[in-house]
Amino acid sequence: MVIVILNILFAALGCYIVISRVNPKVKELVYHTMENKQVSEAFIYLLDVFVIVVTAILALGFLSKIPSSVIPYLTSVGAVFTVIEMLFDYIKWILVVLIGVFAFKFLRRK
Repeated sequence: MVIVILNILFAALGCYIVISRVNPKVKELVYHTMENKQVSEAFIYLLDVFVIVVTAILALGFLSKIPSSVIPYLTSVGAVFTVIEMLFDYIKWILVVLIGVFAFKFLRRK
C-alpha cells in the first residue's frame, strides 16, 4: 500500500518537473525555431496534456494493484484514458510532421 502511494507521488512529482521546468525550455526552443508565439504555446499545451494523461494512466495502473471496492470505477476511468491514449498515435504523427516543417524552415533559412 505504501509503495503504491509512493509510486503515485513520484509520478506526480515527475509530471510537475516536466511541466514546470522542461516544457518552458522546449517552448523557448520552439519559439526561436518558428518565431510564432501561438504555435509554440499550442505545441506546449499539447505536450502538457500528453504528460498529464500519461501520468494519470500510470497512477491508475498503480491504483489498480490495490484490492478494494473502487476497482470498477478505476476501470471505467481507465477506459477514458485508453481512448485518449489511442489518439496519441495520431498526435505523434502530427508532431513528426511539425518537426519536419521546423527542420525544413530552419535549413532553408541557412
